[in-house]
Amino acid sequence: MNKSELHSSRLEELIGAITCEVVFQEGAYRKVHLRDQTSISKTLGLVYFNDFTDNSLLRAHQQIVKGSLLGMTLQMSGLGFSKVYLGSFELLLSEDLQHDFATREDRTLALYSQIVVKRSDSPDEEEIYADILEVVSPDIRNHFNEKAPPMIHINGSIEKLCKFGGVQPFKPSRNNK
Repeated sequence: MNKSELHSSRLEELIGAITCEVVFQEGAYRKVHLRDQTSISKTLGLVYFNDFTDNSLLRAHQQIVKGSLLGMTLQMSGLGFSKVYLGSFELLLSEDLQHDFATREDRTLALYSQIVVKRSDSPDEEEIYADILEVVSPDIRNHFNEKAPPMIHINGSIEKLCKFGGVQPFKPSRNNK
């Protein structure tokens, strides 16, 4: 995967250096804020790590769960991987997220993707390493609109990530389409 395709690289192009604050990391779940130089969150990342069987992925995974950036760690490990954007949707912002993003906006863009890793023992095979929901700060959402097509249906994987992260997809009423 090309470094310029990583979410963190795109953020750094837009706002400069970022830091990764791991808010929660336990078992298969991870919650991080990618923050700018003034500590304002620019992305809330919600991750579900799938079970994997490729031992070469284990070392990179151990670094990731210790707090390293997911995409950059995979890239530095030399593993073949890709990030597949599956869709985007509007998300309601809680008061806590409005505070983290330093905004009064009540909605923003969420991107759903999967990290797919090539197996080292069988290069023609791939496995899904992680499901990711990236909640982008409203002030930079327009820079990410083209990454994924709008979703019509919110699947079970997204619902689990939303529940874990305490976030809620925006559902327009029939009167406010």
